[in-house]
Amino acid sequence: MKATEELEPETIMLINNIRKKRIERKISTMDLALDSGVANSHLYYIESGRTVPNLNTFIKIAKGLNVHIQDLIGSISSDWKTDNFDYEHGYQTALNDLQNWIKIKTENQNDT
Repeated sequence: MKATEELEPETIMLINNIRKKRIERKISTMDLALDSGVANSHLYYIESGRTVPNLNTFIKIAKGLNVHIQDLIGSISSDWKTDNFDYEHGYQTALNDLQNWIKIKTENQNDT
C-alpha cells in the first residue's frame, strides 16, 4: 500500500474531494458506508490514501454522498486535460476516462 505522500497529486485531490463532500454533508464514514454499501474500513483506507477506489466503488461513494461523479472529479478534470481527458465531451466520456485513469493508478499501486 502507498502512503499518501507517494500518491499522484490527482489521486490525492480525488481522495480529498471524497472526504470534503462527506464532511460538508456532516456524515461519518459509518453513515457513508451504510448509504453507499462500501465497507467503513474500505472508506477509511480510501480517505487515508492507503488504497485507490475502483470505478464501481467510486460510483457507490458518489451515490452514497448523493453527488454526481463530476462533483468529485470536477476540480481535478483540468489537470487531466493534458492527459487527453476531455471533460466537455459528456458524462460517458468522463466516466470512461476516469475508469481508465483509476485502472492505471490501481495497476501502479499494485506494482509497488
